[in-house]
Amino acid sequence: MEKILLTGFEPFEKEPINPSQELLKSFDISKQTRDIHTLLLPVTVRDAGRIVEEAIEEIEPDYLISFGLNGKLSHIALERVALNIIDARIPDNNGEQPQDTPICENAPVAYWSTLPLRDIERELKACGIPVKLSYSAGTYICNFLMYTALNFINQKDLKTKAGFIHIPFLPEQCTNHPERSSMDMSVLHKMLKVVLSSIISQ
Repeated sequence: MEKILLTGFEPFEKEPINPSQELLKSFDISKQTRDIHTLLLPVTVRDAGRIVEEAIEEIEPDYLISFGLNGKLSHIALERVALNIIDARIPDNNGEQPQDTPICENAPVAYWSTLPLRDIERELKACGIPVKLSYSAGTYICNFLMYTALNFINQKDLKTKAGFIHIPFLPEQCTNHPERSSMDMSVLHKMLKVVLSSIISQ
């Protein structure tokens, strides 16, 4: 049975909740027929990468699927590439704000996601869930985590396939952001089930 590690992030930038955290909290893995593990990560440069590396080494997942918030989105964004840079627009939850800094010295400029993104995109569209392939995961913690995980997997020559998915605000968050779009948790649950089915079918 394939092992799958799902990660999400704690709240940041004064938001009371993070949709990626709420998605993992509310997704009943006991009803799944796969060996699924979940991991909540801090929004910090100092700790997020180290924690996910330790989890990969301990769990040895076949797949690592990470989720994070992009409040500007109205759709699911399947991230194709992670860049070897952190250029934080705001301080992280430790108050640190590295800028113009390589994530890993003497490492590749970028890594491609190793998830079957075209298949995931096709299946999500077939289910009526708005989705796009994205060529920029930003330069903050989400990109940092994606790059760190893929670099660790590459350096250790592991079999783990990994990638990152950005999701929009939840409707309740738009009380403070009325100009932004949102996605209901029921749609996010459906999205996650489709993603899991898509990778297992590979």
